[in-house]
Amino acid sequence: MESALIFRCLKKFYRTAIFLNYEQRNSDFLRAVRRVARRKLDNGERLHTHSLVKEALASPAPSYYVTAEYIWRRIKDRAKGYDIAAGPRRDMLDEIAGRLDEARGLHPETDPFALLDDILGPQGGGASRFFIGQEYALRLFTGSARRHRRRKPASHHDTSSNAHSQQI
Repeated sequence: MESALIFRCLKKFYRTAIFLNYEQRNSDFLRAVRRVARRKLDNGERLHTHSLVKEALASPAPSYYVTAEYIWRRIKDRAKGYDIAAGPRRDMLDEIAGRLDEARGLHPETDPFALLDDILGPQGGGASRFFIGQEYALRLFTGSARRHRRRKPASHHDTSSNAHSQQI
C-alpha cells in the first residue's frame, strides 16, 4: 500500500517537472522564432509563418527539456522492447541514447545515469534542435502572435476618432 502511494507521488512529481520543462521549452522556442524573424527582416526577406517555424525548429535548442529520470525510464523501456515514443520524441530519445552510448564508450567506468545527467544538464551542450512537432510549433507561434496583438492599447482607435471629431 505504501509503495503505491510513493509511486503516485513520484509520478505526479515527474509529470510536474516535465510540464515545467515544457513551459521553458515553449518559451525558448518562441525566442528562437523571434531570432529567425529578426535575421530575415535584417536581410530584407519576407516573413512566412511556416518557414519561420520550420527554421526555428531546426535551430539548436539550449536543452532537451526532460529529466534524466524520464529519459532513463524510456531507455530501460526500450531495452525491454517497449518503445511508445513516436515522431520528435523518438528522435530526441534516439539522439540522447546515441550521446549516452558515445559517453559510455569514452568513460566506461562512470555510472551511466551520471553520464546521462551530464548530457541533460547545463554543461551538456543542449539539443541539436527543438524536438517539437511542426503542427504543435505552429499552434504555439500563432497563439503567441494573437496574445501579442491583444496587448496593444485599445485606445489607439478611440484617440484617432476623438481627433477626427475635433477636426469636424
